[in-house]
Amino acid sequence: MASRTAMAWLITALLLASVLAVPLASGQQSDASSEWTLSDLQKQGEVTDTRYPSLRVAGEMEAFWLVRYPPRGTGTYGDQNSKKYIKPTTTVQRNKVRLYASFPFDSQNRTFSLTKVYWHPDSRQVQTDNGTVVTKRYANVTAVGTQNVTFQSGMRRHSEVLLRGHYDDAERVTMLLSLPDGNTLRWTFKHKSIPTAKAAPDISSRGDLNEYILLWVVLPTLLLSFISYKKVPKFRREALAGTGRGAGTWIAMGFVVAIGAYLLGYYALASLTAHFPVVFSLFIAYVVAVMQLEDDEDAVETWGFIRIDPETATSPLDDKSEVLDSGDIEIEGYDVVFDENNEPVLYSRGLLSMWARYKGCYARLNIDNKEAEWNCVGDYDKVIVVDQDAPALVEHLPSRVIFAWPWRTYQPPRNDDGELLEDDLDPGSSASYRSR
Repeated sequence: MASRTAMAWLITALLLASVLAVPLASGQQSDASSEWTLSDLQKQGEVTDTRYPSLRVAGEMEAFWLVRYPPRGTGTYGDQNSKKYIKPTTTVQRNKVRLYASFPFDSQNRTFSLTKVYWHPDSRQVQTDNGTVVTKRYANVTAVGTQNVTFQSGMRRHSEVLLRGHYDDAERVTMLLSLPDGNTLRWTFKHKSIPTAKAAPDISSRGDLNEYILLWVVLPTLLLSFISYKKVPKFRREALAGTGRGAGTWIAMGFVVAIGAYLLGYYALASLTAHFPVVFSLFIAYVVAVMQLEDDEDAVETWGFIRIDPETATSPLDDKSEVLDSGDIEIEGYDVVFDENNEPVLYSRGLLSMWARYKGCYARLNIDNKEAEWNCVGDYDKVIVVDQDAPALVEHLPSRVIFAWPWRTYQPPRNDDGELLEDDLDPGSSASYRSR
């Protein structure tokens, strides 16, 4: 019985301790906040030269200046061409800044204590002595940290100053460097971490890093590349041929888009990459897709259609005659692909034309006036001789895509019997060219 009573008292004591933990913690926070006043934290260090707003002079032979390196551009961290002097209006995106210093060449190392106060201005209701309630602004201190910085003697020595991460809202930071003579140097700036400065979650060892890379980089890259490798060729086959632009064109376009996103939307791109790590995998899958989209150049043939005037043409019975140069000849060339029935279909370059063919909107070639044909090597894969009296060398229907919701492709108008209404055909794009 006594043991049960003792256990009950122990549990009661633990519960009371847990209940009092929150008020105790809040009391410690309020004491820390009261140590730093708003006016004190808003004080700026003495600026000796407006060209270098973060330069602080400490005696005749010593000086300190605080700089940041923006997380963008072609320069790496620490590059002199990309450094920026910190001002009170500066917002630092990295989780570190660099403190430079210059000292006499006396071969002595110097260590200083640096205090970092993280705070933001806030307001609260305060009751005065006469009972009225007024609103007062104060410095809401969220954290205080200290760090020792060590410098060697000489000019332009530096030490890295680490900052806490702030990914939701910008926080103000006041840094105070304590000097041996009792004076204090000050810097004040804003800090809001860029998403890529945040460490990947649950990574505390080499094994965790390998697991993260496997799950978020390797496996998505393999999966998305496999999907591109399988689906894009099927799409190309159903569209009869690719766009004709070449894989290099699509890769160059992707490169231009990537550069534009880097220069104009770097922070949004960084946020996307940090929260959605498979962006790299998507890029690899895009390259695989465009390579599969444009890898079938033999699918397109060039046909030449010839109409010869028999009254001026030299007789082909003469062995020395040059038929194509002997009379009034008209030759017209078309790029041709073949549908599932091996029937010729007019081919035109571009993604929209490819989409139209994929949706079954073919510009078919109706060669009803053919007199002769033969395969060639050169400008034309096949040459076809057509009747001189034919109204047109090739009668075909145009193909194009109409971007409307829902997406649809152009369909030639037909009557109730399914016959084409040729007078109402959409002009579209013929994609024909004339050769001489």
